[in-house]
Amino acid sequence: MKKIIYLSIISTLLLFTLTSCPVEEVNREVWLKNNSDVDIFFSLNFYDFNSTPCDSITLPPNKEGIIINKGEKGRIGLIGLIIGSKCDSVKIFVLDADTVNTYSWKQIREKNKILKRYDLTFSRLEKMGWTVTYP
Repeated sequence: MKKIIYLSIISTLLLFTLTSCPVEEVNREVWLKNNSDVDIFFSLNFYDFNSTPCDSITLPPNKEGIIINKGEKGRIGLIGLIIGSKCDSVKIFVLDADTVNTYSWKQIREKNKILKRYDLTFSRLEKMGWTVTYP
């Protein structure tokens, strides 16, 4: 019985290895340059660009991100994400920093209080030098 279980596990792992897409680990940072006249909050969420409708991806469930002052740049690391896995794209959200400081994260999500949303694949981000400029 143990041999059958062991062989099943080995076979499954071998089959998975042979049929899975090639993956590449990403240890990059996404930069956001704030060219607006207000401080902004920069957040992102990951999704499978080819199989997930863009409108179904919302702000992250928790208030995660950074405030970038007007005229400055800020970054969020993408350490350990895998290209070729389910996370092959990123959705970047820009919110007014005052909105983030005034409303609860639940209210912001429910009322979709964002200034701008970018839907970018990792290959597009690479072509952009991993830098997004707002506005």
